[in-house]
Amino acid sequence: MHHLHSDSLLPSAETLLSFLEHFESITNNKEKGENKVEDKISFHISTILKFLNNFSFLFLFINSQNGNAHENNFNEEENHLLYFLMKDYFTKQLPLDWQTFLLQKDVNYLIEMVNYTQSDDEDENMKLKYKKEMPKDLFLFLEGCKILRLKKNVIDNINNLFSNDNEMNTENNEINQLTNHSELIRHMSPKKIYEIERLALFISKFTNFVTKEKELNLQNILDIGTGKGYLSDVLFSKFNLNIIAVDHNENLIEKLQNKMDKKRKQKNNTFKAIASHLDCNRDVLSKNVKKMIKSVSSLQEDKIMNCIVGLHTCGDLSAILMDIFINQSIYYNENNIVIDSMVNIGCCYQKLNEKYQDNNLVNNFNGFPQSNFVKDFIINKIPNFQLTKSGLILGTSEMPLWKDKEQVNDYLKRNAFRCAMEYYLHSILEKDKKVIVYSFGSISDQYLKKKNENDLTFTNYAFAVLQRLQKNKDITNTEYLQQILNKDELIYNEWKREIIDFYYNKCKGNLLTERIQGIDIFWTLRAMIGPMIETLILLDRFLYLKSNVDISHVDFIRLFNEDISPRGIVLFAFRK
Repeated sequence: MHHLHSDSLLPSAETLLSFLEHFESITNNKEKGENKVEDKISFHISTILKFLNNFSFLFLFINSQNGNAHENNFNEEENHLLYFLMKDYFTKQLPLDWQTFLLQKDVNYLIEMVNYTQSDDEDENMKLKYKKEMPKDLFLFLEGCKILRLKKNVIDNINNLFSNDNEMNTENNEINQLTNHSELIRHMSPKKIYEIERLALFISKFTNFVTKEKELNLQNILDIGTGKGYLSDVLFSKFNLNIIAVDHNENLIEKLQNKMDKKRKQKNNTFKAIASHLDCNRDVLSKNVKKMIKSVSSLQEDKIMNCIVGLHTCGDLSAILMDIFINQSIYYNENNIVIDSMVNIGCCYQKLNEKYQDNNLVNNFNGFPQSNFVKDFIINKIPNFQLTKSGLILGTSEMPLWKDKEQVNDYLKRNAFRCAMEYYLHSILEKDKKVIVYSFGSISDQYLKKKNENDLTFTNYAFAVLQRLQKNKDITNTEYLQQILNKDELIYNEWKREIIDFYYNKCKGNLLTERIQGIDIFWTLRAMIGPMIETLILLDRFLYLKSNVDISHVDFIRLFNEDISPRGIVLFAFRK
């Protein structure tokens, strides 16, 4: 493998250096000494961290519910994104010149800004309107969101990905053959079929390449977080690989093993499904991994597994997968057990355990950061920085949403309603109750739509929330609340007048759009940095793997088109 495929997703060193100089000149953030590009990935990461630290007012919401990544105890005032209206974050957080400029623009311009930052078109800056009137640091923000994220281009030909130029593979239709296997794709959504057929082919080609490079004969796959086993089934049934499928859900594992036992009668390869809980504590994890290995030791006399994989491993599970791959001496010491390679696509970044100082680094590890470079940079250069849950969740943003105005409208309206309801519950209905945030989950889309022309949707939404909170016993069940929920004519109508006045006057809701302009602006700006936060997480993982002396090659590509599957970057590596 002569080059890194990841280079096609990254800006050039010259582009990064030019942006950093521009950033430092506008923000007065220049450090002593010259900027040197000694390592492109490290330089990219440090630039992202400086940028995010400068605009951290968009995501830095620390509270006792979500914890503090730097301290074990939370001693500060409660601070939550959902307090946006209650604490007037728009006025207090956003620079005044940004407010002045953006309050004059409509939602169409906000959408245009987002799509500008998400375009790989180098000439796109010529198309952005009002560039000259825009505050310099706001345009710098847009420029950074555009340059510092990974590019969108998807790898075209998986068959030829691991082939030399003179060994081009002509089996170009193989990737489409999964749709011809009705028994394999049963119960799969079109999105899942797309993901499985591309990743399964990638794993097959990659493991074949590694076994040739290392002169191995076996291709055994350890599938972490297998879930319903769709990936494992395809790798076993279509690509004839030996599979060890692992998930914490015992019910799913039992069903998967029963299903695969029927198929094994007609196959020569092996399949073992194992229920196991995997944790970021190496003592616990080591015991569970050794149990897994012992349970399958009779499957093969030679190496038991040689590639560890995971599709959309949730939160810390990606870090667990990589720790098993990197620290083999901790998890197994038998000579015939080696994991030669790994393939991973992560997701659910909001579930990552973010921590910068740990008193027990030998036994425990965290989902973010994984690399010493990121950890040391933050501790030594930007010591108060953290992504928080509010920032991590932005890494899971689905940017194609911003191509559809109706979807954007629903997204912004939902966030306006959620913040307004939090404000209402804290300040009016239950003002004496000490609650961080009211957890009532996702309210159905039907409550975002008007039932008739004169209907005001927020009243429907608020009523649905009160029903949910009462059912879950998360709200004081007063006589007044019961009369509202029973739609007692006098009390219910009085409450409707109160909730309408609250939303459209106190919260400054727009009667025409039913949205709140401050939330439109703030949530749009937050959405723009989402792909950059995902880039930071992925580059941190890349650096963590690359810094290990036993790893021969680390790379990543965009395997899925984000219009179909937003989390589509596959990280892969193999040993020396």
